[in-house]
Amino acid sequence: MSTHRIKFAKRGSLIFVSHLDFAHSFTRALKRAELPVKYSEGFSPHPKQVFALPLSVGMVGENELCDITLTEEFSHEEVKERLENAFTHEIEIKEVYSPELKMGKVKSAKYELIFEGLSVGVQELKEALSNLAPVMKTTKSGKEKELDIKSMVYGYDVKDDNGKTTLFLTLAASGDSYLNPDLVLVSMRNSGLDIPDEYDITRTDILFETK
Repeated sequence: MSTHRIKFAKRGSLIFVSHLDFAHSFTRALKRAELPVKYSEGFSPHPKQVFALPLSVGMVGENELCDITLTEEFSHEEVKERLENAFTHEIEIKEVYSPELKMGKVKSAKYELIFEGLSVGVQELKEALSNLAPVMKTTKSGKEKELDIKSMVYGYDVKDDNGKTTLFLTLAASGDSYLNPDLVLVSMRNSGLDIPDEYDITRTDILFETK
């Protein structure tokens, strides 16, 4: 038996596929790759594959992570080669290696939000990011609660390049403290800034707790 962590990019039309549907597609790709994935026991067995974080619809993922457990021993190089032949060009298998920390140790994630022709200046954006007000969030039960997001922003920066404005955000992403970048924009809009709904967003990295 062997465990492998797969680092991959998800781009193109696949960014419009929901996480659940993508997980099913991932399972089918493992079958096409003829990799003997271990299944859980019990009434409803499911494959031993664990994603670090769900990726929101419309979001590019440049360094996504998935752990798989195989019933036989395979080298990381062979797993990578088989997966490269099983996926479409919109999935890039970047690396396959042994995981040092479990997915439950994910602490934060990095994002890049790109706006074209944004009317708000860099300094205004930075000031808004340093003074984020609480926002209302709908819970799974359908109720609304106030969420203090300021403490969940671990880092930020803003850059402008010939009319293209990029927000760099490092946000909490642990199991009990996950911040969607959309809520950061909601808080900025609530402060009076004209932030458009149209923008490109990429999750560039997933970070674990330091040992």
